[in-house]
Amino acid sequence: DAVENINILLEKYPEDGELLARLAQCYASQKRLDDARDAYAKSIAADPQRVDSYLGYAVLLRSEFDDVAAADELIDSMVETNPDDYRSHLVRCTYFRAYGLMEEAYENILKAAELAPEEMEVLLTAATIARRTKRVDEAREFLARAREVDGSSQEVFRLLATIAQESNELDLATEYVNEGLEKNPTSRLLLEMKAGLLIADGQLDEARDVIAQLDGLRHDIEKLDFLRAQVLLREGQYVRAAQLLESIRPLLVRDTYNRIRTNLTLITCYEKLGQNDLVIDACNRVLADQDADDGTASMAPVAFQTMIGKQLSLPIEQRDWTRAEEHIATIRERNEAIEDPEVRERQQVNLKLYEAEILYHKGELEEAERRLSEA
Repeated sequence: DAVENINILLEKYPEDGELLARLAQCYASQKRLDDARDAYAKSIAADPQRVDSYLGYAVLLRSEFDDVAAADELIDSMVETNPDDYRSHLVRCTYFRAYGLMEEAYENILKAAELAPEEMEVLLTAATIARRTKRVDEAREFLARAREVDGSSQEVFRLLATIAQESNELDLATEYVNEGLEKNPTSRLLLEMKAGLLIADGQLDEARDVIAQLDGLRHDIEKLDFLRAQVLLREGQYVRAAQLLESIRPLLVRDTYNRIRTNLTLITCYEKLGQNDLVIDACNRVLADQDADDGTASMAPVAFQTMIGKQLSLPIEQRDWTRAEEHIATIRERNEAIEDPEVRERQQVNLKLYEAEILYHKGELEEAERRLSEA
């Protein structure tokens, strides 16, 4: 097996950091956790400049040994050992980002960008995190630098179009997508965005043409059907749209973003059809996914508010606030992990408002007023 083969190679190259790291990965996949930990330690001792070994080891310490302090210390030691290597700051950025510490991630990607100002991975990561942390101008600056490095990168045009779309600059988003397609005419990524923009603009025949082009490029069936469902929704064919969306939900088990996007669209369909129980079910699925993946946090408020509205439409004895309270508990837990006091305070205000709203609807007026006063 893989472990045996790697050990054979290690007999010849006992100080090979990469081999030792691969051995650690194999042990981890087999749940031989102590062996994995030892192999990672040996990998780092053999090759302290191999930054990926630190990341694998740190994730193992956090996820399998529940030793956050040791994992954080290890990542810090990586940067102390390799202070002038942009990859060490990129890895620490990746580490913080994986655990929802976006401000810390941004601080480290800035250092990586300072050390490697023309490295595309660094510039795209910096732009992505800047966008996620609402630093739109900074995100655009990083993407402008990335365009200077690689003027045909489809990912650059995708991010530029996404930021424009989120800023409600749909004409600008369309310009970026079309410019990107001039350089990458068969980019499924950009064609999918173009179809979505055409649908949003009501150009349904043109959108169908782009969907057909994507079909010819063998684009993912679930993404094609999502676009087709959006066309049906714009045409008022709510039943057919919902049926199509329900058919692709089982295909999205490992795709949280598109699963949430599908459920948000189902919320719209079922609202139009007046099926409040199905609206609540779809809202609950969105909140459950968001609670499991902090990277989708910006997608949750719509479902949260919609669910509250639908619960209020039910008789008092039928209202169930369990999912909403679980969602608030998740937000509270994440807030406690935020190290930046200003960011934590802003999030705390939003949390208190959420709590007050639920308490008010449950009839606990004094407690609701207390939460509002704290906000």
